[in-house]
Amino acid sequence: VHDDNVGILHVMADERRLISGASDGTARLWDMNTGEALLIMQQPGNATAGVMISPDEQYAVLFNASSSYQGTHVWRLDPPQEIGVFQYPDSSPIGISADSKHMLIWSVRDEENIQVRFWDFAAREFVDSVRVDVSGRVMFNPQDLSLTTVSNTGRMERQNLGTGDVTTRPVVY
Repeated sequence: VHDDNVGILHVMADERRLISGASDGTARLWDMNTGEALLIMQQPGNATAGVMISPDEQYAVLFNASSSYQGTHVWRLDPPQEIGVFQYPDSSPIGISADSKHMLIWSVRDEENIQVRFWDFAAREFVDSVRVDVSGRVMFNPQDLSLTTVSNTGRMERQNLGTGDVTTRPVVY
């Protein structure tokens, strides 16, 4: 039913629905019992390479992993509606908070001003941001809203995005 290669499949926790994404610029929500397409999520010019589902399964964040310039599309699944589209400089999703209230997204305003911005699903707007060091690897923990970065300069930093607390340690290679 997709017009091109399927790149993602994600079975929802209820085990009755499935999201598929393809190079044809669409992602689809399926009823696995009937085979019926419940929703076709358009992403013009964007091959769907990844999907993030909010823990409450009310939102789907669809993105192309190879190029943030092509955009990130945010859909509410029930009732179905596209509620956000992000392109550079706000376009690479990091994760969704455990309470399903916020999506964290990279924002690259310039080389010196790299931030993680908090986008509120209900309000449909950015509500906060924090500057981060992204010279190495980054991991997001949705349970405690923390970002851990290990930089190429030999420093590990754990930043609690909710409280602003930062813990820094040297990395021994």
